[in-house]
Amino acid sequence: MMQDTWKKDVLQKKVQRFSKLAHEDWFLELSNLEIAFITEYMDLYENKPQEFLELLANRKKQRAIFLKLSKTVNTKANMKEQRESVEQFLQQVSLHRILTDFSVLPFAADYIVEKNVANYVIAHKEDEELIPFTEDAFYDGELHISLYDQSFVISVQSLIYFLFVNEIHHRLDEKRIVDCKCEHPEATFAKSYVKAALEEDLTGFFVLKNSNFMTSMLFAMATYVKTIRYVTDAFLLPELEAELDFIDELQNDVPFLMVKKEEVLSVCYDNYLSKKVEKFEQKEMQQAKKFAELQQKLDKQKEKFDEQLEKAQLLKKELTTKAAATVTSAEVEKKIGEQTNELKQQLKIVKEEAKEAKKIYQKERDTAERKLENALSENERLVGNVSSLQQQLTAEKRLKLQTEELTFAKWLQKGRDFIQHMTLDEEKDMKDFIAIAENMMQERSLARPKNDLSSNRVGHCRVDERGHFVNLGDGEWHEILHIPSNTYLSDAQFVEVTKDIEFVRPFIYFYTEGPQDHTITHFVAIEERHNQAFAKVNGKLTQIKYRDTAFIKHDQVISINASEELVSYYRNRSIQLDDWLPSIHVKRHEPLYVLMALANGYVVRGLNENQRYLELNQDLLAHSFIIVDEEEQVQYVEQSGLMYKGSSLYKYKQLASVSEMEDDIYVLKQNQEYVQLHDVPKTVQLELGDMVWVDEYNRFIECMEVEEQYIAADTIEKKLLDGGRKVTRKTKTQVMKDKELLIIGNIRISERYKKYFAEFGYEVEVVDGTGPFEKIRQACSKFNTILYSTAFTSHKNSGKMNLEVAKPYILCDSTAPKVMHFALDSVG
Repeated sequence: MMQDTWKKDVLQKKVQRFSKLAHEDWFLELSNLEIAFITEYMDLYENKPQEFLELLANRKKQRAIFLKLSKTVNTKANMKEQRESVEQFLQQVSLHRILTDFSVLPFAADYIVEKNVANYVIAHKEDEELIPFTEDAFYDGELHISLYDQSFVISVQSLIYFLFVNEIHHRLDEKRIVDCKCEHPEATFAKSYVKAALEEDLTGFFVLKNSNFMTSMLFAMATYVKTIRYVTDAFLLPELEAELDFIDELQNDVPFLMVKKEEVLSVCYDNYLSKKVEKFEQKEMQQAKKFAELQQKLDKQKEKFDEQLEKAQLLKKELTTKAAATVTSAEVEKKIGEQTNELKQQLKIVKEEAKEAKKIYQKERDTAERKLENALSENERLVGNVSSLQQQLTAEKRLKLQTEELTFAKWLQKGRDFIQHMTLDEEKDMKDFIAIAENMMQERSLARPKNDLSSNRVGHCRVDERGHFVNLGDGEWHEILHIPSNTYLSDAQFVEVTKDIEFVRPFIYFYTEGPQDHTITHFVAIEERHNQAFAKVNGKLTQIKYRDTAFIKHDQVISINASEELVSYYRNRSIQLDDWLPSIHVKRHEPLYVLMALANGYVVRGLNENQRYLELNQDLLAHSFIIVDEEEQVQYVEQSGLMYKGSSLYKYKQLASVSEMEDDIYVLKQNQEYVQLHDVPKTVQLELGDMVWVDEYNRFIECMEVEEQYIAADTIEKKLLDGGRKVTRKTKTQVMKDKELLIIGNIRISERYKKYFAEFGYEVEVVDGTGPFEKIRQACSKFNTILYSTAFTSHKNSGKMNLEVAKPYILCDSTAPKVMHFALDSVG
């Protein structure tokens, strides 16, 4: 606790030091490329603000401007006027404000991942389309952004420099993003950034080498906040909920990541101090060199004076010895005296200059030595602090590995026991900790995505030529807004929306009418907590009331009445192209089947059977199913193509009988072709005589459940035998059926039930769990052993089973024969 408070104090002191630094400490060493980059955007903002906002939303144009400046800017040119203009522009905001803006910008902006690069853009995002802000978003040199029900106010200076930092990330991320088993970009970036943040040496990933202080500082801040953004996105991505190993590893790293911000700032400040020390040393060397030059000049003047004096003395001696000289002795002495005085005056001036230079040098040297001593002392203290933090972090890591896992519930229980006996000092530490926790929760709430909002609601869809609509249980139909371009919905499908009817996510559950629908007040998605069912109702997390016999699981969609009681739950099922077709047509998109992959494109076939060549910059497999928009950009890909082939829209499927199973599987098709069957999933176990659907390329689509009222397999085989080819069926030894069993479940696979349980001596009758209850009740009266599948029984029949069937029955939550057999054996 004391250590956490001390860390917070160190961070606050450092931020205060950064804020007190003069602007020239930040801007003095800006490169010519940075000056040209800021000037380009600054001129556009001041003269054409709307074009400036459009450029914020266009990543390709941003990249083109940067590459152009990188090639054209002279790195050694004197850009005095531009530099002064940029410094005046940047000095309009405080340094503390720029750092604050950088701490929220990665959450206020959106990013698009392309080839291991996260391209950030600043714009409205509607249906995956980026719409630039309008000029009314500017007010007093600041951009007001509304995102995820949150408001952000960002200075223009911070926006422009954030774009420059993004260019640096673009160049570096292509090389330093590590591979991740999870195929989602959020997971890849979260793993790469967190891995780098937990390294001992942060230089190179978080802190740039050989860069000026401003670029290094803001790059480090942006990189750290982007790390938090990627981790948050990874936690909130529904597709990653099944990646338990990845999520657990990420959760274990989060506590260590949260204390890395101080270390990043420390490294930046250390670099700043090191450069200051280098400057002092360079200035001292220059002063020493200047003093040595002056001393050398003084020595030369002295030598010259001695030579002149020696010449004068020789001349005087010669004149005194030569009586016949034409010049009198007095005149010679006068001339010698004048020359001597002139030389003495020159020597005096040189000495005074040397003395003055020595004083200036000594004064500057003393000042530099004091600053150097203070800087080295401060640096040594900070290095000691960082070393202490690293040692503590290492000790905490080792302690965590040695001790058992401490869950949040255990931690709270220990806290309750501890606070009963706190001292006054410990109470103060507890208050500080609570303040830190409140700040962290407040920061987290500012960046909450739409699917975390407690005000979200659930309803079922209707799709027609006018658009997508949702019924929230009140009987009213509301148009769904901001549906992503690559998301398609089906009639009766449940979706989650915000209070403003903005799309959040779809569910795999579908609405069906029921006799109790008039009592429904809300549709909700279940949140399972401590084996209890909760849901968001009117903005609050409310416990749902239901009977013990009801089968409810996490994220299941149900309906409730005004008393938060279960009214009905709904089935989930797989989606075929028939379901999505109205939604695809509303968006003016087109479903296509990939027939062939060529060097620069693909041969595709539409639903109208017309074939054409399509040039796409995307890797696709032959026989895959895709959906493209009006600009022929791929919005959805299914590599197996089964969504299309399993629908009523596919006209080329044929029924076939499994005829041979050795190393390969061969089938006999209805048109009497004897062919090899391809692409059978590993999860499908076929037997001789099974009936399967195949496509035009003899690829497996699905098994066909042969029912009594349908054409029998033997009849098909007889027709196929007429073609002259023999079909071998697998036979089994018949077992005496001395036990009777009633199965309430999926009537469509009744033959599979009978065939499977016959091997264990059961005479099986199957009744439809979703059919009339009277038929179920009559069947129950004839059997003593009843196997009841809750996975394929209507809610209405489930309730009547508890009230009207007095005989004991065995519950099973699956329709698979092997699982049901296990449930039967488990009760003897």
